Order: sequence, then C-alpha cells, then structure tokens
Amino acid sequence: MLYDTELQKRWDNQNALDFKLKQGLEKGLEQGRREERAKADQEIAKLQARAEAEKLEGARTLKKSGVELNVISSSLNLPLGVVEKL
Repeated sequence: MLYDTELQKRWDNQNALDFKLKQGLEKGLEQGRREERAKADQEIAKLQARAEAEKLEGARTLKKSGVELNVISSSLNLPLGVVEKL
C-alpha cells in the first residue's frame, strides 16, 4: 500500500511537470509568433512606405515630362491634389 502511494505521488509529480512543460512550450511558441508577426508588420510598413515614395517620384517625373495631371492621377491612383502639389 505504501509503495502504491509513493508510485502515485511520482506519477502525479511527473504529470504536473509534463503539464508545466507543455504550458511553457505553448507560451514560448505564442511569444515567438507575436514577435515574428511584429517584425513582419514592420517590414510590410517599410515596403509600403517605399512603394508610396516611388509612386510619388514617378508622378513627379511624369509631371516634369508634361503629362497631364489627371492622367498621372488616374494612372498612379493618386489624388489630383497630391499630383498638383508635386
């Protein structure tokens, strides 16, 4: 009977350790996913800003070349007011 009690305690302890290990792994994985998502969001924002800057530079070049403002606006999907200010 004493042996069974000791064995049950060991199993309970092992189960508790296994449970805590699983919780820790899940928490670590979730934290890693959040960190990678934040990095990806930052990279996306940088790429979008770069694309917008290139679009404005293209509009500026077209404007200097004498292309009509409404054509630039519709072609590059820019508001006419933005194109006028370039």
